Amino acid sequence: MLREYRPRTSAVRRRLPRLAAVAVAATIALPLLPTVANAAETEWTVRSPDNSVSADISLASGSLTLEVRKGSSSVLTVTKLGVVTSAANLSQGISITSTSTNSITESYSMLAGKQHHRSAVHNELVLNATANGHNFVTRVRASDDGIAYSYDLPASLGASYTVTSEPARFQLNPTAPAWLQSFAPWYENEHQVTTVGGAGTGTFGYPATFRPTSDTYVLLSDSGVSGKYIGAHLTHSSGASDFGLEFYQNAAVNASGALSTPWRVAIVGTAADLVSSTLIDDLAPDQRVEDTSWIKTGVSAWAWNTNRDGAAMSSLAVQKRFVDMAYKHGWTQYVIDEGWQESWVPELIQYANARGVEINVWFHSNRLWTKDQRIEWFSKLKQWGANGIKVDFMESDSQATFQWYDDILKETAEYHLTVNFHGSTIPRGWQRTWPQIMSYEGVRGEENGRSAVRDTILPFTRNVVGSMDFTPTVFSNNTNTSKAHEVGEAIVFESGVQHLADDTSSYANEPIATKFLEQLEVSWDETRLVQGTPGTDAVLARRNGDRWFIGGVWAASPNSTRTVPLDFLGAGNWIVDLVTDSGSSLAAQTLTATSASSLSVNSINNGGFAALACPETPGRTSCLSAPGPIVPASMLTTASKTEVAPGEIVTVSSTFTAGPGGPVTNVKVSPNTPANWTLISGNKQSVVSLASGESINSTWRFRVGNSSNKETVNLGIAGEYTSPSGRIATAIGLSPIVVAPTIKPPQGTAYISDLPFTFTKTGYGSVMRDKDMNGNPINIGPDPTTYEKGITVHAIGEVRVYLGGACTTFSTTVGLEPGGSTASEGSVTFEIKGDGVSLATAGSNASPFRENTPGQAITISVAGVQELSLNVADGGNYINNDHGAFGNAVLHCQPGPAPDTTAPTVELSTAPAAPGPSGWFTSPVVATVTATDDGDEAPFVSIKVGNNGWDEYSAPVTINDGVHAVAAEAVDIAGNATTLPDRTIKVDTVAPVVTVAPDDSAGTLTIAATDETSGIASIEYKVGNGSWQQYTQTTVVPRGVIVRTRATDNAGNVALGDVIALSGGSGGGGDNGTSGTSTAAIVAPGSGVYGVAQSIAVRVSSNSASPSGTVRATLGGKVIAVAQLKSGRATVKLPSSLAVGRHQIAVSFVGTAALRQSSDVVAVAVAKAKVTSIKVSGKKYTRGKAPRVTVTVGKLTNGTYATGKLRVTVGKKTVRTVTLTAKKRGKVNVKLPVAKKRSIKVRVQFVASNTRQVTGVKSKTLKLKAR
Repeated sequence: MLREYRPRTSAVRRRLPRLAAVAVAATIALPLLPTVANAAETEWTVRSPDNSVSADISLASGSLTLEVRKGSSSVLTVTKLGVVTSAANLSQGISITSTSTNSITESYSMLAGKQHHRSAVHNELVLNATANGHNFVTRVRASDDGIAYSYDLPASLGASYTVTSEPARFQLNPTAPAWLQSFAPWYENEHQVTTVGGAGTGTFGYPATFRPTSDTYVLLSDSGVSGKYIGAHLTHSSGASDFGLEFYQNAAVNASGALSTPWRVAIVGTAADLVSSTLIDDLAPDQRVEDTSWIKTGVSAWAWNTNRDGAAMSSLAVQKRFVDMAYKHGWTQYVIDEGWQESWVPELIQYANARGVEINVWFHSNRLWTKDQRIEWFSKLKQWGANGIKVDFMESDSQATFQWYDDILKETAEYHLTVNFHGSTIPRGWQRTWPQIMSYEGVRGEENGRSAVRDTILPFTRNVVGSMDFTPTVFSNNTNTSKAHEVGEAIVFESGVQHLADDTSSYANEPIATKFLEQLEVSWDETRLVQGTPGTDAVLARRNGDRWFIGGVWAASPNSTRTVPLDFLGAGNWIVDLVTDSGSSLAAQTLTATSASSLSVNSINNGGFAALACPETPGRTSCLSAPGPIVPASMLTTASKTEVAPGEIVTVSSTFTAGPGGPVTNVKVSPNTPANWTLISGNKQSVVSLASGESINSTWRFRVGNSSNKETVNLGIAGEYTSPSGRIATAIGLSPIVVAPTIKPPQGTAYISDLPFTFTKTGYGSVMRDKDMNGNPINIGPDPTTYEKGITVHAIGEVRVYLGGACTTFSTTVGLEPGGSTASEGSVTFEIKGDGVSLATAGSNASPFRENTPGQAITISVAGVQELSLNVADGGNYINNDHGAFGNAVLHCQPGPAPDTTAPTVELSTAPAAPGPSGWFTSPVVATVTATDDGDEAPFVSIKVGNNGWDEYSAPVTINDGVHAVAAEAVDIAGNATTLPDRTIKVDTVAPVVTVAPDDSAGTLTIAATDETSGIASIEYKVGNGSWQQYTQTTVVPRGVIVRTRATDNAGNVALGDVIALSGGSGGGGDNGTSGTSTAAIVAPGSGVYGVAQSIAVRVSSNSASPSGTVRATLGGKVIAVAQLKSGRATVKLPSSLAVGRHQIAVSFVGTAALRQSSDVVAVAVAKAKVTSIKVSGKKYTRGKAPRVTVTVGKLTNGTYATGKLRVTVGKKTVRTVTLTAKKRGKVNVKLPVAKKRSIKVRVQFVASNTRQVTGVKSKTLKLKAR
């Protein structure tokens, strides 16, 4: 934005081998074996892959020096490599312990910049060094277009230390021409044309360009700077042949542990090499945005340059006029700059999108400085359908500002917003990492007036390192450059969004220019310098697909003819559309050319040209074509509710209809879901083709998100489509919905610093609660009084709190908090507003609060006010040290309800309701807990079963066999609790096990019974049709008569034993001639877990023969398994569905004609299957958005996947219940509700679907933090 400006060669070197490049679409580092440095080795060399550029590194007297060569010529020497830290000086006393080399090849793509697809190849020398007790690494990379170095600092420097400087000195030929810009952190000063030695004393910003030999240039800059470091620039003393490196404001880098520093870069080569170099991007971290389909480059109209008064920029009519111009000429974007009004932005976006124009919205950085501010605005922008933001006035290279850049880039990627930085730093490779960056200012652009010399310097300086928002092509009030020069600028200067900066009327008066500019592209496959010298001329050719755009600008060169070669064209004939100057007007002509041709361009003073070349094809006579029309379309939306509360469900019906002139194709209908809302149902719809008059009907259901204050949400449904002309447009339907606030009004006496803020804005830093801006107690002016309560806000700032009409008065003392670094600069004024209406002011620009101004007490009525706004403004001398304080800021509000001292009621009921007469339940018991409270919120309920401890109660609990002490508890929000005493619940659902041992020889039966839970109450037998008799001891029974047996446990469960009939006789054979047998059974080794089939090994013995026949296992008189004997042995495999518990299983040989039956009893224990593990993982989340966690439930101990319910709790509130089926294989992703706190506690509880057989509950807790 426009602003006022404030005031050494060695004959012998150890040469590293040249490494071959490997061309792959990935990052590859091929290390050679490290070499232990010989004490005599003090020189090393690394060469570029094409051998044209090299770096010689030498060690002398404990200091490292780097010499850069182009071919055999030395072009740059960097001395005093290393860093100085608070822990150790790593630039002196250096020794090299070992070295290694890597060949690094990286292939990547860019959406903006000089070249779409790139392959970067570096040879890297790694110097493992030690200095002053610390090991560190110096990396030097050699590429075909330059040299770069950086450092890896060790963790041994400490958990908290500072990097105070990099003492490097950059030595060049003192007579070398230099193109330098005096440093300012917004990088908008004019370039100086000087020499190395002739540059004055002062600081100079990156990039800095030098020409040390007649055909070699060196450009110094850096890459990969982030919030872990600080910006740097060059320093120089008049007459010196070297430049130093200085951190911004001489501040130190705050560091912790290991740290990799930014790359210090020297691009080396011819002028053409500089222009085509991608080294700054090549060295940057790789892309962090997976899906880039939403990122759109393009040509943009821009109104502010020729309409700088507030009235014009606040006019919706003016904005629509520029949108109409963009639509007419096929330009796909428009930026609304300073002065826009929130009230009409949604309407303008609808208007523009329907015409195929995306809207970007300008912000002063102080409106986006805090995370809360960004979340609020980014949420609105996405509701409205905005494409991106232009953010201005950062004007700092501090570490804190680079941390802000880190944050806003992560967040704009999450919200799918493109970014254009103005009043900013320069590109440092970030466009590779964050492809939503369209451009940076960081240049003295067209809005600061026209200069032909400047225009011919920038392609060799600023635009080398990245996209440059120069805002070109201005005809209005221009006597410095020609009209063809202005058209040529749009090609010469690269920017991901090219903002054409003149008014609608000026472009209307230049039809030759606009016809050409209608073809303009901004995304390039190839960039070449055709001819040029800094400060004299620049002709660039850029290719998009099979079309070449050629632009030229020059300084002076009056009344001459310039020849421009076209040797970059491909084979065959080409059509060339050429725009040149013709006096004070433009001229256009169409030519046929080949790669052997040259253009003859008429040159006037400070002139230029623009040309477009395309392959000649049958019927094509020109490369120029007018943009086709856009088929109109409508999007009608209807919401089921217009006023809602958080948590409610809103249904929106939408109808997209294609208008006349269709069909339209590639139709995509989708909602712009507000950031903290949840789309419950409704999927993005896509239709290949839609005829005129045809419609797509959609229904969407949303759950309303939380709102810190009453707000209107514009719920948008967007329908994107392509017209037959190929132009893309979007129809947007908006449904305004009023959302009630989530928070409650203050009660009684309430300090502002104790209340949640509904909105904050600060000129710097964050709003401080009960502290000054430095974290100390609050003071105001010269008064030594300390305010224990209050807030401090840096101007220009605002804090809002929700009152809900519940308060009567507000009192505070306002004034300047004098804790700034230069408190004498501070000057502030105050205004207090209620619902946007001014209630009180203090101070003025004529009489602001300064460090010696006493505080002013204010007491005002706030009766009926819904939202209170506390504002701090600059006192008229900029915002440095403008710390506004509100001391003892307190509200007096309606008293809250009387303290809740009543505990909730809680009841524990069971089904069945009561046990049997013996006090035992004979079926599983379902325990239900109900709790009520007289408060607004339901109490928190817990249940305890046996020794399992307390668990949150959310659903009835099934209680299985055993004796259990069951208790329930309810706690209300006030902390009142009711705990029921333990209730003993006895459950026995399993009948006893009865075994019968007949003795044929003695004519007796022995009966036994066992029961693991309630115990045996009685054992009985019945002979023939007689009555049941109590069994007490071995009993004689008649032979040949059927005898039945049974046992009853104490719970009342009855089990029938085997039916027996004794045969007659004595001895082994018996009177029927059969032989006796004996059966022995043991449980085979293995898992005794539910779901795993256990086995019983059986052996049947007889004196007369090897038994064969059938063996059966019975439980409770029921056969549960059968096996066949082989040589007297069998394995009985029990069912895997055998219930949990301890079972007495009778194993019987049923007998044959020759062998009598026999049996044994074996105890089989079945344990519940258990969940082996439960894991909850999640990444840091963005406040105001919905975090996600991944829950992984390990397999059960029986080897199967767990099934059941996952209850997800945030804090004390259950927010999700997820069904875990076997198909999910134990893993689910859970989207949580929108989180606005700095951290949340997430508890995930697994409840098995079959709690009788599987351990019912297992839980895990995870603490998630916001970014």
